[in-house]
Amino acid sequence: MKVIIFFISLLTFTFYSVNLQSQSRKDTSKSELAISKETKKNALKVSLLSPLLEHLEISYERVLHPQGNLEFSLGRIGFGNFKHETLTIEDQRLGSRKIPVVKKGLFFRAGYKHFFHHPVSKRSGVSTSFFNGLYLQPELTIGSYEKNDFEKIVEVNSGLVSDYTISEKKINYQALLLKIGWQRVLSKHFLIDCSFGVGVGNDNVTKSSSDKFLYAGEFHRGIYKTNGGTTLATNGAIKLGYAF
Repeated sequence: MKVIIFFISLLTFTFYSVNLQSQSRKDTSKSELAISKETKKNALKVSLLSPLLEHLEISYERVLHPQGNLEFSLGRIGFGNFKHETLTIEDQRLGSRKIPVVKKGLFFRAGYKHFFHHPVSKRSGVSTSFFNGLYLQPELTIGSYEKNDFEKIVEVNSGLVSDYTISEKKINYQALLLKIGWQRVLSKHFLIDCSFGVGVGNDNVTKSSSDKFLYAGEFHRGIYKTNGGTTLATNGAIKLGYAF
């Protein structure tokens, strides 16, 4: 009789324990599901410095999993009413006029962000934003734009410049960078993203050329290279965005 009572008690205790664990798993699962639903998985961003540097860059970021995001950027080269790099032409017929060196073009970027660690909530101990933290990002940039080339016409007798000829040249460039950055969501939706990258770039510009904007190297409105051809390339950005 005692043995039967013991086994009944054991079965009752086992059933109760399993039921309790099952309920705990359901609660945890519901909690993780709620966190997953509340976590923002998309973000739109704009580069703050880009309009000051003759282009406009807009980025879209998508969360793939807690440690990795994909980011795509589109840049409009030649954006804005002001041009930093111009050449003043003294035309005998039209007088003095400024001609923009860079005209119009586009560039595209794609990269994968690997986050080292997401800050966690002190209350729940779980990260509620997969956009927050320090990250490493390999990124590929491809761009193309039109550029005005100027050639002086010199009078044979006097040796003075009498006029200029202007011809259009298409610049193509590519760069593969490794970027390190920091990103943070503020007030649930607003986002700030700071990054700097170094890598290798290539273009169809003749070596030993000089970009008047920086007086050295080639500035391709989104990528800076130390010279024409295959050289060192860098990029830095401060972006503001909206997570949703």
